[in-house]
Amino acid sequence: MDKELFTNFIIYIAVTLSILITLVNVICITVILACPKLRQKPPMVFIVNLLATHLLQGVFVLPIYAVKKSKDYPLDLYPFVCDAWRLSYMLTFYGTCINVLLVAVDRYVATKYAMSAKIVLTTKRCRIICAVAWIYITALCLIPFIPLERSRSLKTSKCNYNQPKQWTIFMLMANTVVPFLLVTLIYAYIIQILRQTSSTLQKVNSIRNETPRKKIKGGQPKTSSPINKKLTWLTIKITLTYGVTWLPSIVYYNIVTIAPDTFSAEFYVSDTESLITFFIKYITFFDAVLAPIIYCHQSRDFRRAFRDFRARIMRNWYAFGKQ
Repeated sequence: MDKELFTNFIIYIAVTLSILITLVNVICITVILACPKLRQKPPMVFIVNLLATHLLQGVFVLPIYAVKKSKDYPLDLYPFVCDAWRLSYMLTFYGTCINVLLVAVDRYVATKYAMSAKIVLTTKRCRIICAVAWIYITALCLIPFIPLERSRSLKTSKCNYNQPKQWTIFMLMANTVVPFLLVTLIYAYIIQILRQTSSTLQKVNSIRNETPRKKIKGGQPKTSSPINKKLTWLTIKITLTYGVTWLPSIVYYNIVTIAPDTFSAEFYVSDTESLITFFIKYITFFDAVLAPIIYCHQSRDFRRAFRDFRARIMRNWYAFGKQ
């Protein structure tokens, strides 16, 4: 395999994906912030937080990766470029994992405690939760800068940001595998609640149709609103997208970290390994495009807000053109 051609291909894909991620997430965030109805909803705090994380991937992480691969910079700057790439990648990757978990917890509260969800999860509390989550992730991601006891390969590394094996295992398990399992369990429980609610409502409506003049004791069961249900199903679809794009990375890096002897020493310096890590990285980054697009396409409130925003821009543009 032609190394230079492969490197140029990686750089081209990184730049293209960076532009696409930035464009999609800027549009989503701008529309949400420009629409008071969307902006004032507490769940939007978690959504905007997640979109902002993806925006960081498009604006900083992928461009830094392209620069690192190009090696078109003074050799003295290599430690800085390497550290910037590793830190930004870790922050946004694990930040995304935790943010997806926060969105799932928000949907759990909205479904389980439909009548008190707005009281429990206020906009201010959602912002505090996001801030605490970022402090937690940032503190953990700064640990590799600390010169702890390291293996020989890490001691000879030209980067200052070196991940010890124990740190990598902890981060993969505690901040990737565990959140993924929790999100899966939460949505499985939510789906069960929604199905039970749907079945109960069908029975109530059936009884009302049979005895229209009789008052049913207890009235209609308390449940989440249709809007909450639609938003919950939408977030389930988005979370499935994250699951599909994360799974190769979770499986592969757990194997090479916990059981590196699974592959031969020749594999780790082969073209095959380079291709595998290349595709795993970019499959992971694709969630920054797919998830926002799914949200924009399937959310009725967002589509309405986008049409209003577009109409406002066109009116302003037309008025500016007439001056």
